[in-house]
Amino acid sequence: MPASFFQSINPIFIVAFAPLFSVLWSALSRRGKEPSSPMKMVWGLAILALGYVLIAFSVKGMGMEDKISMFFLIGMYFLHTCGELAISPVGLSVVNKLSPKRFASMMMAVFFLSSVVGNFTAGLFSGLIPQPQVKEILVDANSSISKSELLEKTAFLLNKSENPMESAVISAYEDDLDKAGKKFDREKMVNADTLYNPEATIVRGDLDEKNEVIFSDRNNFTKFKDIKINNDLTKKYTSNKDVIVRNVSLNNEHVGAIVFENSENSLFGFKINTLYAFFIIFIIMSGATSLLLFVLHKRVEKLMNGIR
Repeated sequence: MPASFFQSINPIFIVAFAPLFSVLWSALSRRGKEPSSPMKMVWGLAILALGYVLIAFSVKGMGMEDKISMFFLIGMYFLHTCGELAISPVGLSVVNKLSPKRFASMMMAVFFLSSVVGNFTAGLFSGLIPQPQVKEILVDANSSISKSELLEKTAFLLNKSENPMESAVISAYEDDLDKAGKKFDREKMVNADTLYNPEATIVRGDLDEKNEVIFSDRNNFTKFKDIKINNDLTKKYTSNKDVIVRNVSLNNEHVGAIVFENSENSLFGFKINTLYAFFIIFIIMSGATSLLLFVLHKRVEKLMNGIR
């Protein structure tokens, strides 16, 4: 399922559940149990944190090429939508009620300005998402191919293959050209003439009539009995769970391997090299904000002069 499809989930949930939240607040109001606007926001932020808890623990221990059920992502969207419905409409209502009439439109714009700041900050945080990158390029001693040639053949093969390692290989290929003083010609980056099995762990194709390239892990290489793998080449990475090794074959000859690892970033000294660590940040931020507003909600209610 294309990632773009998931952009429809939040709007669908909003349309489906907005009336239910309206009915919920009305029912609680009739019973005299409707929470104040600040408390609704406290609950909204807490539910937002729960959404991040769900997705964080679903990706815990997940490798670079591993996939999880889409229902974890849908579950996160559901919780985030519930949190949004307890924050956004309530916030708009409060701004409308508390603003002086002649400044109502301006204060509404200020409210939406917070969304602008939030989206801008989200863009900055997205740069912290761990991405696969090439750690090392290994070439068989008996192979006549160079590291640059191995990288080039693999880059041309993986181009537009939807393989998770595609961008890492092409980026490394571009850097290799820069070091050699050569220009990266993106127009030449075309798909293999024939491409088979564009799966996460194996891509096989023909760059031209005489150049069949296979990019795969050790297990998938066993499918091709005529390819012999140099076992000593990647031996040092056998027990390293933080890296992924992909072997490369050219014309049924194992020519080398490419080693990948996740990029590593940090935020306030907190190391981010896994998706789990990345989402933990958002659990802490949304949870801490919910707790802070809970501590201050009585004072905020007093400042609202009886407006709920």
